[in-house]
Amino acid sequence: MKILEIILSLSSGGAERLVVDLSNELSQQESVSLLVLKNLKNGNNAFYRNDVSNNVDVINLGLEDDFDITYLYNVFSAVKDINPDVVHIHGASDKYCLLPMIFHSKSVKYVQTIHNDVKSYCDLLHKFIIRVLGGLGRLGFVTISKKNHDDFNICYPSISNTLICNGRAELKESDKFQEVKSRIDSLKNDDSTIVILHVARCAKQKNQHLLIKSFNKWVENGANAILLICGGGYDSDLGKSIRAISGKSVHFLGEKNNISDYLMNCDALILSSLYEGMPITVIEAMSLKVPVLSTPVCGVVDVIENGENGYISNDFTEESFLCMLQEFGKNFLKIKEQCKKNKSNRFSISRCAESYLDLFRN
Repeated sequence: MKILEIILSLSSGGAERLVVDLSNELSQQESVSLLVLKNLKNGNNAFYRNDVSNNVDVINLGLEDDFDITYLYNVFSAVKDINPDVVHIHGASDKYCLLPMIFHSKSVKYVQTIHNDVKSYCDLLHKFIIRVLGGLGRLGFVTISKKNHDDFNICYPSISNTLICNGRAELKESDKFQEVKSRIDSLKNDDSTIVILHVARCAKQKNQHLLIKSFNKWVENGANAILLICGGGYDSDLGKSIRAISGKSVHFLGEKNNISDYLMNCDALILSSLYEGMPITVIEAMSLKVPVLSTPVCGVVDVIENGENGYISNDFTEESFLCMLQEFGKNFLKIKEQCKKNKSNRFSISRCAESYLDLFRN
């Protein structure tokens, strides 16, 4: 079977991380090509490029960021030349694939993974793609968490979708582990300081204003804690406004390609998102037995239980988020011990890849 994975870029996002891991895993059994639409020489579009296996044929169309109608033909031509048996579409690359989905050979299977909250796919184009192409059977859909799956069924009751939970390749210490440990130790107030890690780009979806305001109040109320933020975009106007309200216990570390080292040296991963699908960072934290703190977003509510492997705020208010932090502060040693006892890893990339292969074959 010849599989074509399509994504906009290989920047430092969850969908991009999954595509790389999935392509690498699938390439152990099948022929896999990875079509990256945006120019890998621009910005951080190539953030995960070096993580792609040599078994995967990477093809870069080199498109610019601003959408151009001619890009539809470029993608159509590329897909036709590759001539795959299955085309697997990720993220916002779906609109670039309209021509091949409509006019390409009917023997080719098209599948799109919904990487975010279904309700965020609310514009007319996405509704057209799901209702029309899905209704015609030209495009199949994959949802990535139970809540994601249930929401899809509510929004599009006549369109079928397959639930395949996200997966992640095994995480290990990098050669920078000791350097990271020393850096974090130098930021701590003392040996009992609680280290909270936030891994996300600066974006309205990630709701970092809520995170910073709540964390500041937690520290002001006496918590011995620091917040480490790994991600890009904090030099933007939004990022500057977030930095401006950050207290001295908040540290911006930039984008990192060795997140496992940071997770292994923190006491909890924290998310403040307004919506998600199934965050890869949560899967990474769970695989390393790290507690997760989060707003009640899609995906997280399926895998985190209050007081067991983390905490979820009751809603998206500052008061609720602060209460969650305070509850974790009282019980974090107990929660960490409970997480260490969990030996299963239901989010392995091998299990995820097998599920996709079953779907592609059937």
